[in-house]
Amino acid sequence: MNRGNALQKIGTESLPSAIEAYNRAIALFCTLPLPSDPALGNHLGAAWLNRGHALLLANQPVSAAESFEEAIGQLEALPLDANPHYRLNLCGAQVNLAHVLLGTEPARARTVAQAALTLLAEVERSHPAFAEMGLRARRAFVMSLGVDQEQSLVSAATDAIEAGLGVAQHWENQGVIALRPLALRLFRLGAQLYRTHQPHFLAEFVLETLSTPTLAADAEWRTAAEEAVTLALLDLQEPRTFSVGDTASERALETLRSLRAAQAELAARGRSAPSA
Repeated sequence: MNRGNALQKIGTESLPSAIEAYNRAIALFCTLPLPSDPALGNHLGAAWLNRGHALLLANQPVSAAESFEEAIGQLEALPLDANPHYRLNLCGAQVNLAHVLLGTEPARARTVAQAALTLLAEVERSHPAFAEMGLRARRAFVMSLGVDQEQSLVSAATDAIEAGLGVAQHWENQGVIALRPLALRLFRLGAQLYRTHQPHFLAEFVLETLSTPTLAADAEWRTAAEEAVTLALLDLQEPRTFSVGDTASERALETLRSLRAAQAELAARGRSAPSA
């Protein structure tokens, strides 16, 4: 299995050899007394998981999905509370499977991503590795929704994004910055959803997220926030008729005010931020 891992890192030309190494590892693991030793079962699950990743890199998504399913079947039978790696590997297999299924079976991808989130719910704030997996699971969950104008889907997506950013903010406050790139992708996705479907909540979303000092000091995060607000303001400046007393008109004007206030606040934070 270690040989397969090393071959994966060499490059595309070594992927067939990596897959063959995993096949050999799996065959050998299956000769061992798996039921009597959960650690052996975890190693077998990890071999299936790593094999699936190699197949994905080799552009074989169907076979990769089958490998991830084998990993899930093996790992979900383990006593997950006995060793954190058991839970982490299981969630990793679920999240990888969810991402593979996004293009062909989004409903199933959503179910698999939700299963991972359920397993991670109580441990995301105990170790950054669980938090990282939770961010990846939420992105798969949101992408699987295929959000359109249906309000329930929009709410489910934004709730998942805000929960993930809350976990990222928790770790930022602990001095852990490794999650920041994944969290930024989730933030951009959330900003896009709010801008498209609920622009009246965009300013609050942006300012609440950047209330974490380390994120506010990050130029990439400020740029993403400023771009989202600027684009939303441009949307509102399209020709339209405003009527006094009309609910939609009043909401649009209130949204305009909140976005301008957020734009000013972000500009002020940018001026006061330390230079890189």
